[in-house]
Formats: sequence, structure tokens, C-alpha cells
Amino acid sequence: MKFLSLIAACGLVSSVLAAPTPDVIKGNPFSGVNFYVNPLYTQEVSQSLKVLTQEKEWSLDAQAAVVGLTSTAVWLDSHVKVPSISYHLENSLVQAKLTGKKTVVTFVIYDLPNRDCSAGASAGEYTVADNGLEYYKEYINSIKAEFNKYPEARVTCIIEPDSLGNLVTNLAVPKCAEAEADYKAGIIYAIQQLQQPNVALYLDAAHGGWLGWPNNRIGAVQLFGELLQAAAPATIRGFSTNVSNYNKFNTTAFDPITKYSDTPDELLYIQKLTPLLQNASLPYNFVTDTSRNGQQNIRNTWGDWCNIKGAGLGARPSANTGVSNVDAFLWVKTPGESDGTSNSSAPLYDPNCSQNDSLPNAPNAGSWFNQQFIMLVENANPPIKA
Repeated sequence: MKFLSLIAACGLVSSVLAAPTPDVIKGNPFSGVNFYVNPLYTQEVSQSLKVLTQEKEWSLDAQAAVVGLTSTAVWLDSHVKVPSISYHLENSLVQAKLTGKKTVVTFVIYDLPNRDCSAGASAGEYTVADNGLEYYKEYINSIKAEFNKYPEARVTCIIEPDSLGNLVTNLAVPKCAEAEADYKAGIIYAIQQLQQPNVALYLDAAHGGWLGWPNNRIGAVQLFGELLQAAAPATIRGFSTNVSNYNKFNTTAFDPITKYSDTPDELLYIQKLTPLLQNASLPYNFVTDTSRNGQQNIRNTWGDWCNIKGAGLGARPSANTGVSNVDAFLWVKTPGESDGTSNSSAPLYDPNCSQNDSLPNAPNAGSWFNQQFIMLVENANPPIKA
């Protein structure tokens, strides 16, 4: 209860803080710091806590409450969400003050024109045809302005999940082909603008089931090199993997869907990418999303991604990964928020969200999905300790 009170206090941001000492990230930005607990996520989880209390599921209710106090990334998936950066960074400073330890906030930059070009569930607000790149640059400028207000706060960013994966493998999709130039220009611009000393950037590298295939990973590293050369001298800390996906980080009991791959888990994918990145003189640090990778053998195919039945929470967010160039395990995908609607008549419907390994009755992407949240808590591996 003491920690609950602490987090509640974090929601009441003090308007008077000590004179800031600018933060300068050296090395792993997650090492030796606390991970930010988002009060807005705690509020989302409270919706499910009410249901569990009504159903007298006391043990599960206690576990869910712990999850609500676990660090999750903050998604900036529309321009209107950018002003919330101040809220989160101010709260992170309060959490740091109350605990006596610096707190790191992870944001997800996710608003490219023609976003989610090979699917549809997470289509964004900008299009290539409607001057989307210029709007995207305004979005990045707004993020930069927010970050500049808080030089003492520690920030990490995941840059545009899935976007470069689509450029490596899905240029036969017209919407992706149309977006290629804007994806590249937008990501280069984001890297160049978000170079503050207290900000570390991770460019998304999809996952082992996507870019782990030999030709794909070679193409991916070539693309990463092209973008980073264009962005220079601006650079990144490293790459993110498994964002919003379900792949195990490290296992000897490989999922049957991975049987033809030499990267059946994320660690093997990272180990295959690392020498390619080193040979290209590129950064080779990583973060991996473990928010929903607690259970395996739950998908029909490796390409299935939408609200998968039987999924469970994975390793808790931590910098203790056991791998020297893996900076952290993160919960990048917000546990309990839908991947996409299963309603075939909805504007953002994607057929992937009504397959037989997807949960039924799913709301739109990003909406709270109580059934999924409770499932993730029940199936957590390792189990949640209440």
C-alpha cells in the first residue's frame, strides 16, 4: 500500500521542482535507474480491477494490481498526444524525487504517413498523398520542443515500429511502395531532431520471424546503414525488437511455427544481426519487447499478430537481461490494449484480427480490451507475484 500511495502521489505533479541538473546519457540508458510507471496505465487497469472485484477473483485481482504498477511505454501515435509528454516527464521527475533514483520514460514514435502500410488495424492520421511528410515533421518538431523543456529527465524512444520491416519485405504492397521515400525521410528527420543528451533512440528492427531470415536481415542492415549515413552525424543507441509481438527472447523449446528459421527466438535474431551491424560500423545495442511473450505454441503461423488467444505477459521490464548488448526488456506494447478490431464492418478492420487464433469481440487498436488483459495476467510467465 505504501508504493500504491507513492504512485498516486506521482499523479499530483508539483509545480515547484529543484533547479534541474541536465541528464547526459552515457552507455545503457536503463542501467541503474527506475522505469517509469504511467499513472494513465494504472487507471486503465483499474477498469479490469473493478470487474475482477465484482467477480470475487481476489488472487487475480491482486496480480492485476501489480501489473498496473509496472512500467509500460507511452505511445505517441497521433499529434494530439504530443502535449502529454510534459505530463509524463513531470511525473517521472516526481517519481525520481520520491524514490531518490532517476526514472527513465520510454516513448514510441509512431505517426509516419501511410502508417501500418501492409495492414490496416493501426492506420494513422497522415497519408503520403496529402502532404503527410510535412505534417510528420511538424509532429517531430513538437516532440522535440516537449523534450527540450525537460533536460533533466531521462528519455528513450522507439522509432516507428514495423516501418522498416515493411520497406524490406512489403514493397510489393502499393501503399508501402508509395510510402518508401516518406518513411525514409521521416525517420532520418526524427533521428536528426531528437539528439538531445538526455534522449536515447532505438530504431525498430521488427522481429526474428520477419527480418530474421538470411536475405531479410542482410537487406535490413543495408537499409539501416543507408538511413544512418543520411542522418549522420546524428545517431541512435540501437534497435528495438519484438514490438507488439509474441516471440520468446530465449528458449530451447522452440515453437513449431519457427522450425525452418535459424532465428526462432529474439536472442538468436539479435545474435545474427549483431555481427552484420558491427561489420557495417553501425550501433548494435538492443531492447526487446517482452510484454506478451510469456507463452508459445499459440499461433497458427508466425505472421499472426492480432490479439492472440492464450498469450501471457513475459519478463518484467528490466536492464538485467544477461546479454551485454541487450540494454533492457521493456513492455512496449501496452498489455490490455487491443491490436485491432474483430468487427469486419469497422473502418479499421484487418482480417488478421478475426482468425481462429485471435480473441473475438476485440475493440479498435489501442482501446482497452478487458478480456485480453485478464488473459495476459492469468498466463503470465513468469507468474505475477502479488
